[in-house]
Amino acid sequence: MKRLEVDAKEFKALMKRVSISKRNSAHELATITFRKGFGELEVGATTLTFHADGEWKGQATFTAAMLVAVREYPPSGDPIVIEYADEKITIGNFKMGASWHTAVAKRIVIPDEADWPDVLLATLL
Repeated sequence: MKRLEVDAKEFKALMKRVSISKRNSAHELATITFRKGFGELEVGATTLTFHADGEWKGQATFTAAMLVAVREYPPSGDPIVIEYADEKITIGNFKMGASWHTAVAKRIVIPDEADWPDVLLATLL
């Protein structure tokens, strides 16, 4: 089983930053990945990061409608537990069908002050 634990205060702040309407949520996908102590929640073109602990070597993809429900009815307890098992993702008390991908694309991080040669080099490596 894949499992992440997120501080409840940080999770609540994360959910406030999620920008998606109820109307569009059924048609949009969300993904959760985990790298070096940080979770990444991607919804559409937006990626939000958060601190987390656990084992999560891959990426879970699910409909963003779950995030609307979680935002409106936040899970109780601390830490907030996010799990993936048996083709389902669970966030607190909410459970929904999801898919799992073990290969996660490497993120390219380019500092704001990078000059063009550094940008080109980062995209080629």
